[in-house]
Amino acid sequence: MKKKPMAFALCLSMGLLSGCGIFPKEEELQRTPIIQAYEQEPFRKVQVQKGELKQYEKLDVVCMSLGEKRYSFSVNDMAYKGIYVKNGDYVKAGTLLADLVETNSGLQATNTGSMKLIAEEDGKVTFVKGLEQGERSVSGQIVVTTNSREGFFLSASTKYWDRFTVGQEVTIRIRGKEYTAVVVEAQVLGIESPMRPSNPEEESAVYFHLTDESAYLQSGDSGEINLLVSEKENVLYIPNRTVTTVNDRKIVYVEDENGIRGVRDVETGLVTDKYIEIVSGLKEGDSVIVE
Repeated sequence: MKKKPMAFALCLSMGLLSGCGIFPKEEELQRTPIIQAYEQEPFRKVQVQKGELKQYEKLDVVCMSLGEKRYSFSVNDMAYKGIYVKNGDYVKAGTLLADLVETNSGLQATNTGSMKLIAEEDGKVTFVKGLEQGERSVSGQIVVTTNSREGFFLSASTKYWDRFTVGQEVTIRIRGKEYTAVVVEAQVLGIESPMRPSNPEEESAVYFHLTDESAYLQSGDSGEINLLVSEKENVLYIPNRTVTTVNDRKIVYVEDENGIRGVRDVETGLVTDKYIEIVSGLKEGDSVIVE
């Protein structure tokens, strides 16, 4: 019976302390923090377009020569007297191409042929070494290269060999420059005709001659042909990167009316370097998400 007043007094004192402001208000009530709603950034999208698609295949082309001649000195550390031809020149057999300064040493008396480079046959100059001031000879270093026109050609090995016909003109890009060439038969070059495979995926050789008589190339120079292998008109297409393959399914991502990303199955067709044909699953003007 005596404990009740003590309990009442304790409760009374706690209430008075609180009411008198001994405890700060912020400790009396913890406010609930406000959580800001997450705002999703809008999807980046592209529209389905309709038009023409062209598929190109890059073919590697290499310059070859059956009659290439390379000229070099067989002596070291001799001063150049001169180089007397330039790229594109046509020379006759016996033409002086380059020589070294004659000296009074025993070398000149015993090795006279080492001091001069003489053309061994008619041909076109395709390479001339650039000389720096004071530069001296290096044994075996190529100084001049010549080619006979009959032996000079370009070759490409491709599964699209049947897209080329004799006399057809093509554009070949070599060292950043474009050249016009014509398709020629192997017999014209004096070489054996290649076997044509029955398997459409197997490659075969195609040969070309440049039409520019002033052009000069070296054996081993490489280039490329941008060959049109397929084209379609009035087809739907979207960028390649918007189509994903999942378990043999072709899908694109789309945004629904609630702004949520969803999946749409599509059937695809022609594929180019930038775009892919949409056969079904989308219509012109539809928007797809760019991944």
